[in-house]
Amino acid sequence: MSIGNSVLIVDGEPLIRIEFADMLENVGFLLATTAAAAISILSEHEKIRLIMMDMEICGRIHGGKACSSFLVVRSGDPCKTEYTN
Repeated sequence: MSIGNSVLIVDGEPLIRIEFADMLENVGFLLATTAAAAISILSEHEKIRLIMMDMEICGRIHGGKACSSFLVVRSGDPCKTEYTN
C-alpha cells in the first residue's frame, strides 16, 4: 500500500533511480535528475519526508547548495535528507 509521494530520489544516473524506485515502490516516491528539479518538486509536494540525493549530482546547483535550498523551501517542516556518493 502506498502512503503517498513521501520520498524524493535525486540522482542523474538512470540505473540508480531505478534501483531506488524498485526498493521504494510501496512507499511512494518522486524522481528528479537535477538538484534544481528537486527543489521545484519539494516546493510543490508537501508529503515528501525523505530526500535521497547524490551529492555529486551534475547541473547548475550541486549537492551542498541544494541541501541549503531544501532547508529554505521547508523551513520548520520535518524533512530528512540522506546523502549518497
